[in-house]
Amino acid sequence: MFNSPILDFSISLIFLFLLFSLLVSWIMEFIASRFNRKGRHLKKMLYALLGGDETINWTSRLYNHPLIESLSVKYNRITSYIPEDTFAEVINDLIVEEGREYTIKQDPDTREYVYKEEKGKYDEDLKKGLINMHDSDLKRTLQMFYDQSGEEIGEFTLSVKNWYKDYMDRVNHTYGRKIRKPLIIIGCTIALFFNVDFFHITNRLWVDANLRESIVVAAESFHDKYADINSLELSKKFFKDYENSLDLPIGWGEEVKKTEVVEQGYYEKNMFQRGGMIISYYLHADSSWWLILIKLMGFLASGFIVAFGAPFWFDLLKKAVSFKKIVKSKS
Repeated sequence: MFNSPILDFSISLIFLFLLFSLLVSWIMEFIASRFNRKGRHLKKMLYALLGGDETINWTSRLYNHPLIESLSVKYNRITSYIPEDTFAEVINDLIVEEGREYTIKQDPDTREYVYKEEKGKYDEDLKKGLINMHDSDLKRTLQMFYDQSGEEIGEFTLSVKNWYKDYMDRVNHTYGRKIRKPLIIIGCTIALFFNVDFFHITNRLWVDANLRESIVVAAESFHDKYADINSLELSKKFFKDYENSLDLPIGWGEEVKKTEVVEQGYYEKNMFQRGGMIISYYLHADSSWWLILIKLMGFLASGFIVAFGAPFWFDLLKKAVSFKKIVKSKS
């Protein structure tokens, strides 16, 4: 069974929809970055984590810290990513600020008043800062980490990092759910414009062994080249290379390449003329309305498949190609 075309068909189908998902994700990221959706979502989630009280807003203090401000690509733009090391370091610094005393002294030379910070030992200021924090869920959490660490700063910092790391998994999950609907809309739009028809793609991959084999080779090369999805550098060239190297079963006119439309000079026409020829082809075909309905269902299917997300298809491809290699080694 596993040496049959079924496995190659599965791999080629997974790879094509991985490329489609990556394209849609790339467009979604571009749109989201223009409106800074990810940065605003992160700040909202951090406010739920850090909260504050009537006197101190810890989320604002976090974002006003120089280390966090330096992460922003553009001035006055909320950062969309805060590394766990940076987060823990800033939290420690904010707690230490709570433990230090501040005095206003007059400079004897300029006669101006100077705001001065009285620094003590770092670990003592940290301990004092936790005590000075106003009662809140944040204080209880940080105090618990400090007690569990045996008052060791290194262990306390590690606990804060792990706490933030676990919370970021939730942030990413909620963001993924938040953009699912826009992904479906973009996916259906791209499917319509570029004729990414689920039913036509599956049919072509099943009946065309040469196409299936060429895509499987590309999928195996992709598997060996990229260890994880974060190593991908998506660009227009990335997608263009696959479009040029593979005879992908997408694009308007794909189904009519071997019909009378081509004989009428299809490839000599511009985009709008081609579109008119294709529409005319479908309208004059037998059972034209049924063909159009199936076509629309194929676009919707492709759009909803994108909602699974590129990481889902990436992981599935890695598993499928690895499984094929194991099967080949034992055969």
